[in-house]
Amino acid sequence: MDFGSSTRTSSSSGGGEDSSSESLTDILQRVYKDSTMFAAKCKKPDKKEFLMTVRMISIGFAIMGFMGLLAKLFFIPINAMIT
Repeated sequence: MDFGSSTRTSSSSGGGEDSSSESLTDILQRVYKDSTMFAAKCKKPDKKEFLMTVRMISIGFAIMGFMGLLAKLFFIPINAMIT
């Protein structure tokens, strides 16, 4: 993606709406071109990569659940002492 080419200088031709509609058209064409190039480079994960992702997400859920359980078990006696 070439961000340097997106810098434009405004011309003093007095075109008004024509120049803005042309620039909008250019922008939309560039977005379409970049989007199609991005979609062409994307690939579907193979089975090994998918299983690794599922495993990592499952481990993250388990860790976060365990931390929540510890926090709950820690604060139950504290709340009981306060009230």
